[in-house]
Amino acid sequence: MNSIPVVEIESSTELKTKTTQTTCPYCGVGCGVTAHVTPTTSGPKVTVEGDANHPSNFGKLCIKGSNLADTLGLETRLLHIQCYAIKTSVNLLIGILQLQRLPIIPAIH
Repeated sequence: MNSIPVVEIESSTELKTKTTQTTCPYCGVGCGVTAHVTPTTSGPKVTVEGDANHPSNFGKLCIKGSNLADTLGLETRLLHIQCYAIKTSVNLLIGILQLQRLPIIPAIH
């Protein structure tokens, strides 16, 4: 007779935060950053703080590093060329700029 294997599954309603040590990508200093990712019903929530044990910044972050969490995700990034909030091509955009900007240049100079 075959038996069905029993697997114990961890069950919890508690959301677990994953913490990762990394470095800031903005300048050459390489400040230590601690990133915390917490799953939520609306998607992962990311927070960052300076790594207190890192020798280059000892837990302090500049304005760029302290806002790293705001730069994650594609929701607010421009992924396609747009002109007046309409997705367009490079050639069309160049044509629009030529019509709008080139007549102005001789008048300025």
